[in-house]
Amino acid sequence: MKPIWLVVISVLVTGGLVGGGTYYLVNTRASSDKDAMKVQIDELSKKYDEVKAELASDDSAVANKITSTSDSATQPQITTSTDATSDLSTYNNDDLGITLKYPKNWTYGKFDQTAGTVTFNDTEDHWELNITAKNTTQSLSDAAKAKIMELGGGASGGSGVTNTDTTIGGVVAKKITVPAEGSGKEIFYLVVKNNKLFTISPFVEDTTSNQIISSFTFTK
Repeated sequence: MKPIWLVVISVLVTGGLVGGGTYYLVNTRASSDKDAMKVQIDELSKKYDEVKAELASDDSAVANKITSTSDSATQPQITTSTDATSDLSTYNNDDLGITLKYPKNWTYGKFDQTAGTVTFNDTEDHWELNITAKNTTQSLSDAAKAKIMELGGGASGGSGVTNTDTTIGGVVAKKITVPAEGSGKEIFYLVVKNNKLFTISPFVEDTTSNQIISSFTFTK
């Protein structure tokens, strides 16, 4: 029979070996699980950053689109273009629904939405051509009579006042000529289109003004 102390030592050694092995296995597994969890956390963090960046990009695009739409809705659409093969530029006003051609050496002022007026100027000789559009319920004939009265020509036109039929942009129009100081004269072209009375008044009647007026086109 073995001494009791040998039995005790054997039990202690065996227990130590089993406990140490168990601790090693548990610790190794815990370390492995910790590493795997860290990899998953890193992957989730990366995906979160990618989604966040994508959402920020979408929000910016939507905001820019809304701003652009808002700006275009509050401003009249006015564009110009130049034909390199000619001496004319093209003026287009979507708000009035008109387009026309004018010399490259001319300029035009900002469209006055309240008065419905835009003015073209020859920067060299200071010639002008005004276009005004106002809402109306009048017929073309009544508008012409009212214009003559306004100019002091009287209901019948008065001495030297002419009121002739013509066309502007393929639409029936009136050309009113009123004597001015000296040998000069004032000229007004009247057109009624889309419940608007268009009045075109060149400072002088010459080849250039006639060219601009003949290019006048209604776009709506």
